[in-house]
Amino acid sequence: MKTSLLHIGLAALAIGSLAAAQNPTPPSKPAQKPAAPEATDQPVQVYRLSHVIGLELKNDTDKSVGEIQDLVINCADGRIAYAVVSTGGTLGVGDKDHLVPWESVRCSRKDSTSTDCTARTTMTADQISKAPEFKKDEISKLTPPADRATGGDTGARTGAACLISANELKGADVRAADKSEYGEIEDVILAPEQGCVAYTVLASGGVLGMGEKKIALPWKTTEISRDPSDSKELVVRTPATKAQLEKAPEFVANDWNKMSSRTWMTDLYTYHSADPFWSHARPASAPKLPDNKKP
Repeated sequence: MKTSLLHIGLAALAIGSLAAAQNPTPPSKPAQKPAAPEATDQPVQVYRLSHVIGLELKNDTDKSVGEIQDLVINCADGRIAYAVVSTGGTLGVGDKDHLVPWESVRCSRKDSTSTDCTARTTMTADQISKAPEFKKDEISKLTPPADRATGGDTGARTGAACLISANELKGADVRAADKSEYGEIEDVILAPEQGCVAYTVLASGGVLGMGEKKIALPWKTTEISRDPSDSKELVVRTPATKAQLEKAPEFVANDWNKMSSRTWMTDLYTYHSADPFWSHARPASAPKLPDNKKP
């Protein structure tokens, strides 16, 4: 009887082992790391126009190849087409301004605690000296670049080619939806890495600069053209009404950390029902140059 019970026990043990081999216990899953919190204010480097104008432009060997005097901007989409680089001369006498494609220029923050930036180019001093000269009164001879994605002309929004210099944009009159003058452009905020204008600063009201209200306008909410009565004067139009402009996000010059933050700029674009420039920006391609003036 004991022998039979022993045989039965051994048989049961064998069957159990076989079943365990055929149906192994699944290994326990390793604990998953919690997902990293999504960044809500990733940096977007923007600079005031005055941060860029006057910058010494250096090449990859850290040698100066000129100084940035102006920028050429496409009215249609706010993309920066060229840097106007001054070379040669002494104390401003005898120097020449050349058109340097913006896609060959890189701006970066000087250091982590400064709002200043540095500018470098992939072009040599010799290449820049041979680049087309910039003549402000001939800027209309340049045409906007073709859109790389569609092959179309990015000037289609305004119906005509329109390239302007950043310096001449400052002081341009701004007209609201009812065509009345509301103020003028006081500053231009640039996003060099995206190759475009981030937004403009509109100043209105006040007397002799006192009591002015300053608001920010995304480029997409403006249309820029030359005054029919004076082709040298720029006019900025916005579909926003005076009431909407009065409630628009204000620009506070002495709070640059906020004015340059992604959070504040997102609120700005949301107010004006426009997509943020960083969601679609791409490196700018240089406009076509006049015949016989290829760099």
